[in-house]
Amino acid sequence: MKRLVIAVLVAGLAWSGWWFYAAHKHKAALEGWFEARRADGWAAEYQSLQVRGFPNRLDATFTGLTLANPENGTVWRAPLFQVLMLSYKPDHAILVWPHSQTLTLSGTDWTIDSDRMRASVILEGDAAQSLSRANFEAEVLNLTSDQGAAAMAALNIALADTGPELYRITASATGYAPGGPLPADLPLPDSLSALRADLTVALNAPLGLTTLEASPPRPTRLDLRLAEAIWGGLELKLAGAADVTASGHLDGQMTVRAVNWREMMRLSSISGTLPQGVAGMLEQALDLASNLSGNKNTLDLTLDFKRGRTWLGMIPLGSAPRLP
Repeated sequence: MKRLVIAVLVAGLAWSGWWFYAAHKHKAALEGWFEARRADGWAAEYQSLQVRGFPNRLDATFTGLTLANPENGTVWRAPLFQVLMLSYKPDHAILVWPHSQTLTLSGTDWTIDSDRMRASVILEGDAAQSLSRANFEAEVLNLTSDQGAAAMAALNIALADTGPELYRITASATGYAPGGPLPADLPLPDSLSALRADLTVALNAPLGLTTLEASPPRPTRLDLRLAEAIWGGLELKLAGAADVTASGHLDGQMTVRAVNWREMMRLSSISGTLPQGVAGMLEQALDLASNLSGNKNTLDLTLDFKRGRTWLGMIPLGSAPRLP
């Protein structure tokens, strides 16, 4: 019995020593990451960093966090941010965001208010540097800025490595409520009843900690199985595949089904998504296409993206979509 007690005490002391060593190493790695970002010219600051979770967890908590990339002007500020993991499973992390934070993109400040906004990230490969799977979710997510607002519920975005530099992305949300005024004569529910997408993206480099820190991989091809949005009597479905050119333009083909498309055009024009002149020209071309299909309220058409332009048959509709 005495030997058993001694063995248990020795094992407990050894585990405690190992945990404190692992916690110290984990904290040093996080501090080193911030130091590397500052060496790259970033603003990378936090008020405090603590690692807790003895005996089985390594839970890092940041307070007063600011990350700013001077190259693109992106700035993220959060009063609290957590990276949670099991001490014996460091390749799987849970990221937890605060209820309120701010994100600056292209000079626009966005306030992000959320409930249970978190992500699960699984890494693999040498030193766990490659992204294998990730899942982002939020029970409620509200975005506000001087450029507009939006709200959604049950947001879920999943990413999985499906091959060399290939990643499948699925996304869905319920209760998505776009901001902005609506026409009084176009009654619509407060939110969309369906918003989902399923696509595979090919990149020029694998996703991983090293590539994300240096230069994010660039998409080279998109394979969209389905993107769907339903808002009252408005329905929009997209599917197709396209290469991404060196300039970022899509080069391929997309099928579109739009129910009550004229109302969609009005909403796009009112929200400023489409300039008035472009909306008028586009509506004329789509009106012709709907008349040819025999259904004036529903569009079933194929768009071609080539040479940096979008084409409906022989009719040019403007620039091809371009990825940033």
